[in-house]
Amino acid sequence: MADTKISELAEQTVLEATNEFVLADSGETKRITAANLVTGLRPLLGWDAALAAQGLLAETFSRRFATSQAAPTSQTIFASLVTLYAGMTVTNLHCAVGTAAAGTDPTLIKMALCSKAGVVLQQSVNEAADAKWDSKGTKTVALASPYAVTATDGYYVCFLINGTFGSTNLQLVRSLVIDSGSMTAVGSGVVPICSQASQTDFQATSGSQTLSGATGNAVWMGVS
Repeated sequence: MADTKISELAEQTVLEATNEFVLADSGETKRITAANLVTGLRPLLGWDAALAAQGLLAETFSRRFATSQAAPTSQTIFASLVTLYAGMTVTNLHCAVGTAAAGTDPTLIKMALCSKAGVVLQQSVNEAADAKWDSKGTKTVALASPYAVTATDGYYVCFLINGTFGSTNLQLVRSLVIDSGSMTAVGSGVVPICSQASQTDFQATSGSQTLSGATGNAVWMGVS
């Protein structure tokens, strides 16, 4: 079996679980299986055991630290930053309903994944009429198409409702109410939570939202 330098091994993108590799570096040779290599690299690749156990790739904050719930403001995009790693595939977005909705459906409910610059990378279909909003709990909102993450970076998970339910509006689980005046960017960075008002729908995929400032509602959202 030919020796493989670590730098060369890092270039390989497909590993068979039954393969063995010989690592030769600084005169020391070690034999490892591909499965063990992948397991060892998982923390470096953004793999989080606690998130994986929940079926998630990322979340805006741990649901253990949720403190209350609040009704989302009609026609205002709520956006919150998460870390996604190159090689991940995003299929679903999630939110948590703390107060179930009742009555006539609003015009639109959607979720979307945006770049930190506000570009809409992928979004869901309109789920306003879905019965999921009529009960409490964590909700799954499928993207119209899976999104393959090509760059490790910060991404905004977004929620938008246009209108209200006829009898009882849904309320989303959130962390502490935040004073928007204190949530400013560091240098040229972006803010962890932000919003955009007067939006009846998301821009078409590949279009751009103007996400700015900070919203007072840091709602929980997840990615899987």
